[in-house]
Amino acid sequence: MKEVVLITGANGLIARELSKRLEKEYTVRFLTRKKQHENEFEWNTNAGTIDENALENVSHIIHLAGAGIAEKDGQKKEKRNYIKPGRFRRSSFKSFTKEKSKA
Repeated sequence: MKEVVLITGANGLIARELSKRLEKEYTVRFLTRKKQHENEFEWNTNAGTIDENALENVSHIIHLAGAGIAEKDGQKKEKRNYIKPGRFRRSSFKSFTKEKSKA
């Protein structure tokens, strides 16, 4: 069975290119604001929630999420916080480590 990699920032250029390379040896999952594919899981950064199914059997997390630089509405971009790694840890990492410690 392949190891599972979870990538945040699925819509970014780096995530897309990296996933193409990783898919040869790993099962790749993505955290995204809007789930569109079977290997994508919802991450609501405003509510601080994550679909915990995304973390099942995950062995590696690659955090590439951040504010988009191509935002068309300048005010909207200014109001939105950058997604900090700490925010990811608070909303998700606790449940991930609990699952790992049970194994």
